[in-house]
Amino acid sequence: MSHKTFFILTVAMSLLLSVIVTAGRSRAADKSGGPDTDLIWTHPGYDSLAPRSIAFMPVVSYNSDLPTEHAAEDAAATAFKGLAYRWVSPRNALALLGVRPGADSVWKAQRQALLETGRADSLAAPLLCGALRTRALLCFRVDQLDKHDLQWDETGKPSTAVEVHAALVDSLGRVLWRASGSEISEGPLQDASTNNLSGVDASGLNNRPVTGTGRAPDPSEVFGKLFRRWADRFPPPAAK
Repeated sequence: MSHKTFFILTVAMSLLLSVIVTAGRSRAADKSGGPDTDLIWTHPGYDSLAPRSIAFMPVVSYNSDLPTEHAAEDAAATAFKGLAYRWVSPRNALALLGVRPGADSVWKAQRQALLETGRADSLAAPLLCGALRTRALLCFRVDQLDKHDLQWDETGKPSTAVEVHAALVDSLGRVLWRASGSEISEGPLQDASTNNLSGVDASGLNNRPVTGTGRAPDPSEVFGKLFRRWADRFPPPAAK
């Protein structure tokens, strides 16, 4: 191999390594959550299509876990309630659908559709909006909730990660707004070597400390951080 050929191969390998490292850093950044993971789209004609009233539908989750769904609902309601729309809450939406057997059956079928597509479909939206007397449906789907507590003998930071998809669909079945993103929150650093082991639980086969366990952040706090960002970027209603 000539010196020139060796030089060219060395440069090529260096460039390839640089690309691999950069890609790895990008993937690591994607897993960190935060604003950089948010993908938000608004219909170009939103100003003319904007609804005055929106039904905030009950949240669905990948594992149909009610505590997760309720935590996400509460966090989203807190984040979005200040926006100048007339809102129908998830609880009121279920109550209104409950007195309309046909609409209630449609919503039950839509829960599965939401898990697959992340939005109310164009055939169901007109019926549901009519039953709820609203102009649009805002749906949330929790795609991930990973809560990592630390045991008493572990060093590190406990963490909670969430990933969510949302879509606003009007009474004609048009998608007006869509968002997806993730958020990760960490608890304080725990050093296993300095844990306070003064309390011991001897109820099991082995003694284990009842203090010094690193608890991950509450999911509602993590959902709240994500939804506050989205609310800041949610389009305002059209001027009267």
